[in-house]
Amino acid sequence: MTKMYLFFIKGLFIFIAIVSVIGCGGEAAKSSETVAKEQFQEKDQLTILNERIAADTTNAQLYYDRCRLLISNNDIVDAADDILRALELEPENAKYYETASVLLLQVNDSRAAINMLQRGLDIKPLDVPLRLQLGRLYLIVRQYEQANEQFDRIIAFAPTEAAAYHFKALVLKEQGKDGEMTPLLEKAIQYDPEFTDAYMQLGMLYSKKKDPLAIQYFDNALRVEPKRIDALYAKGYFYQRQEDFSNAKKAYRAIMKIDPQYEFAIYNVGYLLMLEDSLAASEKHFNMAVKVAPSYADAYQMRGFAAELQGKKEQALRDYEQALIFEEGHPKATEGIKRLKAEK
Repeated sequence: MTKMYLFFIKGLFIFIAIVSVIGCGGEAAKSSETVAKEQFQEKDQLTILNERIAADTTNAQLYYDRCRLLISNNDIVDAADDILRALELEPENAKYYETASVLLLQVNDSRAAINMLQRGLDIKPLDVPLRLQLGRLYLIVRQYEQANEQFDRIIAFAPTEAAAYHFKALVLKEQGKDGEMTPLLEKAIQYDPEFTDAYMQLGMLYSKKKDPLAIQYFDNALRVEPKRIDALYAKGYFYQRQEDFSNAKKAYRAIMKIDPQYEFAIYNVGYLLMLEDSLAASEKHFNMAVKVAPSYADAYQMRGFAAELQGKKEQALRDYEQALIFEEGHPKATEGIKRLKAEK
């Protein structure tokens, strides 16, 4: 690896650090005890790695391990230094290029990420994870022909690589060719019976057609990942569209047990209870939804509607107005306000 190229990469990582500081978003709040425990564990691991690196300064794997730890701790500057050092020591190690590309992608520098992966593939042309990552990046930037080229090359030398078939199916999806996806997704689960993403895609395809086979695919995803929320939600929504409210509520309530803060499941249970004329129970669920998601406009609107149907007009009006605060021009909230004011 030339010094000029290393200097170029170094500059890219400095750019990553600047953008990350400016644009990083917050995560879900954790208890101070949990944060303190995690920080202590990370500090302890970091101390160990620092000591090992000090004793063995030419061990690329140690720099890579510390890089991964630093990434998890959002220390992008030092992580960049470490992956750069690992690449200097072992320029033939494909996983270092993959990690560097991930860092670049975090700041939406897809061109630099692609260049990084291509450089790695010049050294390791048969590396499947590296070529999969390159294909995925081309898919992200909507260069579908280049994406398919990477997946086809993988299939040529690794014909049982399930992910290649899955991503080829996603290329078709992006191109609006949903009808051609099924054979590729079936290939993916043939070669990897625990490929939950492929099961999900198949489930969604059959769900669009209102075909009950969708449930089988969602259940297969849940067999592998019992707490997979998107599978439970998709299953519940399929039942909801089929007006099988009992099974729909079971799926949504299963989500609520896994994640009591998942507002969409709470909201949907409330919505179904309203359709079943359980107004007080539905209002309770909309109340829960706004507590966990205070800017959820639809939940305010529906809580207002439940209140209106129970004759609590002032409360309904307040909720409709609150919905408009979080979503300007919310049509149903606007209609509700007009309706209530016309009655005065």
